[in-house]
Amino acid sequence: MSLTGRNVLAQVVAGQRRHVLLASLMVTGHQAGEALVPFLIGVVIDQAVGGGLGGLLLWLGVLGAVYVALSLSYRFGDRAAERASEQAAHELRLTLTRRVLDHRGGAEAGRLPGALVNIATGDAHR
Repeated sequence: MSLTGRNVLAQVVAGQRRHVLLASLMVTGHQAGEALVPFLIGVVIDQAVGGGLGGLLLWLGVLGAVYVALSLSYRFGDRAAERASEQAAHELRLTLTRRVLDHRGGAEAGRLPGALVNIATGDAHR
């Protein structure tokens, strides 16, 4: 397989499947929790108006548990997404640096390898 820009990028991103999948699942859990909150608040209000104290406390506990779960799922989902992004950028920088500094020649004519590494690092960041 030839070393094209698209191939390098696809290879780097494909290496982060586990982190991307984890982030997707965690953020999906967060969104499910967000969707449950209005419903649970309605149940709590119903219990406060017409139910007993035991039912009210039970549903307040459920609401609290959902808030804890959605908070943690967002935190760890965001962390996994950030890890995937940073590791993909790092792998891309390493791949580009290896190519630029290759002993068979990787630098284009008229540019120093260090200048190309600087450009490659900026491109990897973007």
